[in-house]
Amino acid sequence: MDWHNIPSLAALRAFESACRTGNLTAAATELNVTHAAIAQHIRALHDYFGEPLIKRQGNRMVPTAAGQKLSAELNLGFGTIISAVRDLTADKTDAPLVISTTSNFAENWLMPRLPRFWSKHPDIPLAIRTSHDLVNFQSDGVDLAIRYGRGNWAGTDNQLLTEARFVICGSAQIVRDIPRLMDGDLSKMDWLFDENHLEPIEWAKEEGWLDDQSTIRSLPTMGSVRAALATGSGIAVLMEPLVKAELDAGTIIPIARTKPRGVGYYIVTRKESVSSKRATFIKWLRSEAVI
Repeated sequence: MDWHNIPSLAALRAFESACRTGNLTAAATELNVTHAAIAQHIRALHDYFGEPLIKRQGNRMVPTAAGQKLSAELNLGFGTIISAVRDLTADKTDAPLVISTTSNFAENWLMPRLPRFWSKHPDIPLAIRTSHDLVNFQSDGVDLAIRYGRGNWAGTDNQLLTEARFVICGSAQIVRDIPRLMDGDLSKMDWLFDENHLEPIEWAKEEGWLDDQSTIRSLPTMGSVRAALATGSGIAVLMEPLVKAELDAGTIIPIARTKPRGVGYYIVTRKESVSSKRATFIKWLRSEAVI
């Protein structure tokens, strides 16, 4: 590997950080150097390549077309280095296993089960992050993600954890009070939806359950939907794995279900990475999915 014909790694790190953060001061803070040092590194790269790679636009630093290409490759390369170091050291330190999942999955599936993991594996600390964005394993510092979809994300290994079918449901009380619901007559009902997730609404429309006369109540979170459901305020379309406990207990009653659609919650990891802590956590996840 010839290192003689490339700029200094310090300059490349400074440039990548400036492009990613859009700010020389933020890049200086991230790399623990001065603002002047970052600016000097970037000038050196401009001289080396014979063209500007990043320019100021308003209060942000924005890469040029050439700078964007270089920054993307540097981000990938530095991210790979960071991931390789994390993999090598993760099982030798007390650093937590970093799990990224959606807020709904964390609140309604993962968190109620985590005490069983802690009881079995008190030596494996976890850090739970919630996000709906796709994970960049090279730069986000994440060991494992759980995401909803079809498991076809490029550059990752994906294992189906649990199929996610939609279920139309109501509280036990509302089903008792309105028997026609179990016959599929859902007319004149209030529908409760999480305003952050449009797919249940689209499915209900496609299946003919919703029309222009339907009353839709948009609520801020799935937790608020479940709370309103419990009081008999309407019916809701929820993902079956996230309400399995309530369905099993009979506190909410299934009225109609989707057929399998090839989508679900997937365990997503970086290709060709190894971690005994992560393997232990994945084995536990899969055991919980069949309970």
